Amino acid sequence: MKILHTSDWHLGKTVHEYSLIPEQKKMIHEFLSIQKQKKYDAWIIAGDVFDRSVPAVDAVALWEYFLIEFSKNNIPLFVISGNHDSAERLGFGRKFFASKNIYFGTDPLDYQPIKHQDVWFYFMPYLHPGTTSDSSKGGQLSEVNHWLAQVDLRGKTNILIAHLFTLGGQSSESEREFLGGASFIPAHLFNSFDYVALGHLHKPQKVSEKIYYSGSPMPYSFSETKDNKRYLEIDTDSFDVKSIPLKFTRWSRKKATFKNLIEEESPLEKDHFLEISLEDANVVSNPFALLKQKYPKLLSIKQNYQTHVSQPKAFTESKGVKTDALEFYQYLYGEKCSEELEKFLQAELSRGNHEAS
Repeated sequence: MKILHTSDWHLGKTVHEYSLIPEQKKMIHEFLSIQKQKKYDAWIIAGDVFDRSVPAVDAVALWEYFLIEFSKNNIPLFVISGNHDSAERLGFGRKFFASKNIYFGTDPLDYQPIKHQDVWFYFMPYLHPGTTSDSSKGGQLSEVNHWLAQVDLRGKTNILIAHLFTLGGQSSESEREFLGGASFIPAHLFNSFDYVALGHLHKPQKVSEKIYYSGSPMPYSFSETKDNKRYLEIDTDSFDVKSIPLKFTRWSRKKATFKNLIEEESPLEKDHFLEISLEDANVVSNPFALLKQKYPKLLSIKQNYQTHVSQPKAFTESKGVKTDALEFYQYLYGEKCSEELEKFLQAELSRGNHEAS
């Protein structure tokens, strides 16, 4: 049997107030096309279907469209809830969906696996402290240990689907940090399973011979620009795991002066989601609006105009308002004030003295 493993779709996510729904629609269509071509026997989505516990209407509509189209394949889909999902909302109607071969693992107290062909699938949704035991004192590690103690492996081949942070995993900026209740879970706790399909970390990575993160199918922060986005293909006969590349969107970081950016012809990043770091010595006025015309998917600009200041300067004695202002300007921007700005400053000082008298 061949299985597709993916996770962390984060439907409805916005980055710098830009909705990624249009790109996520392309992602959904591409995934459905992959199934038509590859004919996988089962799918796994290991949590964080949505980006928020109360997802936006268009995100719910997109998920509904996917479920309707996917159900036409008549193969099982195994989905668990992640830390971004509302388990109750994601699992709504799960008994009905089970009749359509779509199985939601959203109840942390439901330890029953689902069998497909000769493989048993176990569901460990994101475990918040206090969800599987009476006390939250032990944190998430305690919850995982408690959950594993309730599970009885039934078959020759057992696959765990879980959403958590294992020791040694590499995170990125777009994963939400959880303090206090979150734990780094030791990988050896899952040695009894033949394969562990993980979600939560957005960088695709192999934790051990049995444990894999598929990662998110597209970048969700600029820290992921160099990640090679993937989904995983698992052959349960040999447990050979193949990493299949995905390219739904391109994200880039670019450093340059404003002048070079404006004058650049046919930039490679024109259609990329883009973060620009300006290297100008002085502040550039309203660069986002000006550069947005050239880079339609520009999301963020950073101005590094103070990087030339090596050591703070001590101002011990005033030399007069005008002289102090001019010296302070040069201290901030590394160059003398322009003649035009100096005239403006003199006019404002003269007007202030006149009004005071």
